[in-house]
Amino acid sequence: MDLNSYLRDRKNSILRELMVEHAGRCKAVGNSFMEAGKALMSGSTEELNSRMKIIRTEERSADEVEAKINKEISTSNIPPKLGEELAQFVRTLDRAAGACKRAVINLELLRDFKLPNTYVELFEKSTETIHQILIQMERGVQNISDIEVVTEVARLVDELETVIDQNYRKFKKGYFEIEKSFGSSAALILLDHALRDLEAAADFGEDSSEMLLALVRRT
Repeated sequence: MDLNSYLRDRKNSILRELMVEHAGRCKAVGNSFMEAGKALMSGSTEELNSRMKIIRTEERSADEVEAKINKEISTSNIPPKLGEELAQFVRTLDRAAGACKRAVINLELLRDFKLPNTYVELFEKSTETIHQILIQMERGVQNISDIEVVTEVARLVDELETVIDQNYRKFKKGYFEIEKSFGSSAALILLDHALRDLEAAADFGEDSSEMLLALVRRT
């Protein structure tokens, strides 16, 4: 039996519902990450504080759903190897959300520093791209029985991850200009940590899309 056959089994209906819920929670983290980035760039401290609280809650909720998924897998009729690969897919997608949270924690420390306008736009586009990756991952899980949709999701996520790589290189080329604007080497280090977390979120998103595709292709 393939993965879809097991997930169509009435005994595993809760598992499939939890997977969709988890992907939705991860998408919500991506949305809050995008909104937190906008708040930081616009200097809206109140909105940034609000989004910080929300993203922590959403990421913790995603962790809790992941734990429920692991419990369901352990009691399901899914073969152990397939179950472990399924759990690893969920774990990897969860790491994308976790990377978003870490990025925001670093960004919060930069609220008193101003990026040059060129990089403000680049940063906002980058957070929007991460959100789009997590939107696609939710779509892939929702349509896990449709290999054509999952294949398209994997292709789109790969393209979006490439955009993040390109944006990170653009940021690194501007580090001297950004450090001058910040007036602080420490602030630049914090920005680089946040950007690495952003890149990690994209990498984990791409890895999870490839895992999902491999799972649905298996017969």
